[in-house]
Amino acid sequence: MAAPRRRERRDPIRQTAPRRPQPPLPRRKPSYTVGPRPVRHSPLPTSGSLPWPTRLLLLAGLVVLVAVIVSAGSGALGRAAGSFVGNVGGLVGDLVPTAATPSPTPVPALVPRLDKPRERYTREQTYTIVGHLPTGFRGTPDASVRIYDNGKFVVAVAVSTTTDFVVPDVPLVEGDNELTAAIALPGEEGEPSDAISIIRDDKAPTIKLTSPKDGLEVTAATVRVAGTTEAGSAVTIHNVSSGGSTTVIVDDKGAFRVDVTLIDGQNELSVTVTDPAGNSGQKTVTVTRKAGGVTATLTLSSKTVAGDGQGSLSMTATIKDDKGRAVSGGTATFIVTPPNQGALVSQPQDIAGGVARWSVTLARDPLGGSGQVVVNVQLPDGRSTTTLATFTVRP
Repeated sequence: MAAPRRRERRDPIRQTAPRRPQPPLPRRKPSYTVGPRPVRHSPLPTSGSLPWPTRLLLLAGLVVLVAVIVSAGSGALGRAAGSFVGNVGGLVGDLVPTAATPSPTPVPALVPRLDKPRERYTREQTYTIVGHLPTGFRGTPDASVRIYDNGKFVVAVAVSTTTDFVVPDVPLVEGDNELTAAIALPGEEGEPSDAISIIRDDKAPTIKLTSPKDGLEVTAATVRVAGTTEAGSAVTIHNVSSGGSTTVIVDDKGAFRVDVTLIDGQNELSVTVTDPAGNSGQKTVTVTRKAGGVTATLTLSSKTVAGDGQGSLSMTATIKDDKGRAVSGGTATFIVTPPNQGALVSQPQDIAGGVARWSVTLARDPLGGSGQVVVNVQLPDGRSTTTLATFTVRP
């Protein structure tokens, strides 16, 4: 008997029907989209990646919530909440930067400007101020310009329709005057302008002569005039006897000195001082020169010279001793001062037979006027003398 056929047991899970062949999927053509690329969003930060300011804010909020719950029944809610809110606000202010508040645009100051004076010194009792208003301020209703002297109010004028303003007849005090101006509106006044300085001086300057003494007698051809006066002044020494003049400016201490040429005989010297304000003072002294036994006579070729640029002038000096005899030896120097021109000085001319000569052609002078010639004689033995003559230039 044949052995029974063993039936094979199959696992139902593994026993699956064979797959049917699937048709291939249709291939799609790639499509291109014109436009911006899609934006990828960053993933939300996890709890471990929160920044410290955010963590502290969350912790502060939690503390406030707990405090509110605890103090709700005690009536201290308002006080506690206010305290916590203040603390948290301060913490947030320290941790979270705030945007800087922009500074306001500065507004130009309404300050006028004053013209500086041409001369700082004056002897006048009043002064005319010229000034300028800020741009865009001209013609402002109810506005005025107020003038101050040394900080004290003096006068006010209405604002004009132009940017310039003039304030005439501003009174000055004796001495220093610091003048300023300010723009005034109803109920307010702007900043003062920069000051201008004026010194009022209406007193004549004093003169103190240290030399020469009045009535001095000398044998030299020159004498030194020296003294003191107001600093900044001009000193003019005029020899009335000879017609010559010299002007010098005193130093910062008011001192001056200058050598003045003398003629034989009496010399009246007039010393005039003019200070920066235009005030003047005068003093006169007399100096007599004794030539020491020698005299000179000056003769000109003409008393009138043409001013056409071709006029010539010849000079002759005759030198004699005290007995009337001609002197030989020594030199004579001629100084010609035409009107409206500088002085012309000769080289020392030899004296021969008691005579020395020189001639010069004058430059063109359309104005004309009076001129003079001075001759200085110097002898070998030390004796000297000076004399002069005048002439006229015809334009």
